[in-house]
Amino acid sequence: MAIPIIDGALGLVNRLLGIGERLIPDKNKAQDQQHERTTKQIDATIEGERNSSWTPRKILLLVFGVPAALQFAVKPTIEWIAAVLGYQLVLPGIDVEASLKILIGLLGLG
Repeated sequence: MAIPIIDGALGLVNRLLGIGERLIPDKNKAQDQQHERTTKQIDATIEGERNSSWTPRKILLLVFGVPAALQFAVKPTIEWIAAVLGYQLVLPGIDVEASLKILIGLLGLG
């Protein structure tokens, strides 16, 4: 006979504690939820930048890498091949002095 009374009392206490948890907000739980929302937002921003076609790496490659490659690799190679084949070929150069100064400054080498 004592067991149903204890079970009923424990059930009542559990219900009261459950209601108490819903009425009194848990500060740690709220902070965890806020941190999780912020983390998801940051992850979404990073993923959006990753899916973007204009990343900083691609922009730097276009601005500094392509002109430097044309001036210092492609142009001399084409002129050398033309000289080997017996043609006198002089291609116009690309002025990369200003962009190389900026690149050296960005890299912290100057």
